[in-house]
Amino acid sequence: MNRADRKGVQERRPLWQRILLPVVGAVMILVGAFGLIIPVIPGILLFAIGFPLLFCFHQASEDWATGVVRNCYARLKRLWVPKT
Repeated sequence: MNRADRKGVQERRPLWQRILLPVVGAVMILVGAFGLIIPVIPGILLFAIGFPLLFCFHQASEDWATGVVRNCYARLKRLWVPKT
């Protein structure tokens, strides 16, 4: 497949990113869970950052996780932003 044929196709992440990013995401979720128990570490923030990283091993799962995070952000924004 040459460059002209791949115009609509997204490039895959390098192997080291497909391995490292989900590991970092899992660690952030574990630390976030620990932060919910002991409130010194901001647990919710680490969950929000770690969740999309956990799904970086495959493009379709990354797109799904990004959509979920954007949907949650939009719902929270509707609830918290006062109507003017």
